[in-house]
Amino acid sequence: METGIKTSLIVILIVFGIFFGCAGTSGKSIKCFENTREAEVNNIPLKHTNSAEIEDIFNATCFEYEDSITEIILTGSSDKKCFFKVEYYEYEPDDATLLFTENTLSYKTKSGKPVLIASIDGTIPNDIDLLLSTSSGDIIVSGMMNPDKLDFRSSSGDIILKDTQYCNYYHVRTSNGDIILKNVHHSRELNLASANGDMILEQVTDFGNIQLAIANGDFILKESDGETLKGSFANGDVILVGSIINNLIASFATGDIIKDRTSVINNQVITKAGKIIQIEEIIDAH
Repeated sequence: METGIKTSLIVILIVFGIFFGCAGTSGKSIKCFENTREAEVNNIPLKHTNSAEIEDIFNATCFEYEDSITEIILTGSSDKKCFFKVEYYEYEPDDATLLFTENTLSYKTKSGKPVLIASIDGTIPNDIDLLLSTSSGDIIVSGMMNPDKLDFRSSSGDIILKDTQYCNYYHVRTSNGDIILKNVHHSRELNLASANGDMILEQVTDFGNIQLAIANGDFILKESDGETLKGSFANGDVILVGSIINNLIASFATGDIIKDRTSVINNQVITKAGKIIQIEEIIDAH
């Protein structure tokens, strides 16, 4: 059993090294001063804040965005247009022009100095793929319908996905933050990883496979059902509430499995210091 647990912990460390080592500031040196609403990029002061609204036809199949401190809030819509409200820091007043080009946001400046985007709040077509990455901002996405892939990364921020259906692949990773999925249905593959933070999945139904890696944090599954839940947990509990899982494959260093009104058809659980606590079994899982 100890060999299996050690292997799982090594896998967790490798996963975090790959996923979180590549999420960062893309070579930028960034400072933000909340009291004065100023920022600094590569020692260039950005003492002015501004905002812009962008609306355009969206003809691509994927929206991609990667930056350093940006908070990203996107809502899916049946309209084939995109709309973004963007708040940003700039070198001098009205220095920057925000642009939507191909499948991402960009900017140009009169001064040639950089821009630091602080937040993006907008709507996008609900059937496109999303590739979003931020170092120290939250990612909040809702209302997606029938995309092929949703890929989210944050180094220090929460990732929240709500009200989404019929997505084949989810890849969600954060090093310091929670991962929350609510009202997510008919998914084929969910790959979730967190170094320091909890994972909460509520009303995640008809899933194919969920692959988890958590170093420090709890995993909570509520009112959900699906085929296979496979996870490696270093420090934290697994709490299953009102759910039906055909296959549970899990390995623990420390922490308990708490099953409350939950049915697991096939168990493959390795635990070194924890225990399995059954509060109330669902009598008929079918």
